[in-house]
Amino acid sequence: MRAAKLGRILFAAGIGGIGVVNLVCADFALQWQPVPFWVPAHEVLAVISGILLIACGIGLLLPRRARLAAIVTAAYVLSWVVLLQIPQVAADPATVVVWLPLCEDVALMCGAVLFLSLREGVTRAVRIGRFVFGLCCVVFGLSHFVYPAFTAATMPAWLPEREILAYATGGVSIAAGAGIMLAILPRPAATAQAVMMSILVVLVNAAGVAETPDRSQWTLLVVALALTGVAWLVAATFGTQGEAEAAS
Repeated sequence: MRAAKLGRILFAAGIGGIGVVNLVCADFALQWQPVPFWVPAHEVLAVISGILLIACGIGLLLPRRARLAAIVTAAYVLSWVVLLQIPQVAADPATVVVWLPLCEDVALMCGAVLFLSLREGVTRAVRIGRFVFGLCCVVFGLSHFVYPAFTAATMPAWLPEREILAYATGGVSIAAGAGIMLAILPRPAATAQAVMMSILVVLVNAAGVAETPDRSQWTLLVVALALTGVAWLVAATFGTQGEAEAAS
């Protein structure tokens, strides 16, 4: 229950936070919403996006509005995946860097699905959502091995052996993702991923905002909050009564 509550709060805060960045900057969320600048009324649409995401973030925290907010969030993020991310991956499928924002958006969509379904027990939607999240974690981890220097550069300068830490965190993500997908110690795997992401939010993203509070750092922070919330929601689905009944 604590994992579920933490996951809901972080996910809602992250989704609402993306909306705040949209609204304040009158622009979309960088690589997570790569809307071309030639799209008519670009700034107006970005502001509308921000208002919608803020409303969803608030709605996710209100029991009577949570279901509707989760449905709208899932549908809206799905539109990012289909209209914005898949065309980029299709144009350059051999480059890992274009897969990363796609998987992050897909993970956010999984979070909305889990948020919507968690109170109903471990349904088929929950199983699919956490399997897909596990696959996304594998991609997150692989990106650390493909771009170790870039990953290390995002970490605070005071951390020792940052490149080794980049490989280590990538290895944890790959192992955790595999554990979630293959049901090999899935609850410890999901919890390890959630704990690691929580630590990185504090050491990397919050520290980045404190050092350079610009649009890029704020966006990285709110997206990381939402993704960490998804990880905690996934962890909360393992070991529930519905899971035990399904396994028996």
